[in-house]
Amino acid sequence: MMEGGDNPWLLLDDANTICWCITSAGAVGPDNGLVSPMHCVEGRSCFVPETIDDGMDGEAPVV
Repeated sequence: MMEGGDNPWLLLDDANTICWCITSAGAVGPDNGLVSPMHCVEGRSCFVPETIDDGMDGEAPVV
């Protein structure tokens, strides 16, 4: 079995996990705070929830 079990992307060992902020494209967020699953939480000025209402109701975008 792979390290991390069924969810290898959920490894919470910060010593072996590299995290990048989508907004700043670095290891530090736009608020100058560290980036990690335990640091990127509601309450930070740059936090964006995983679910965003895009008004598409689950429909695929028309290209």
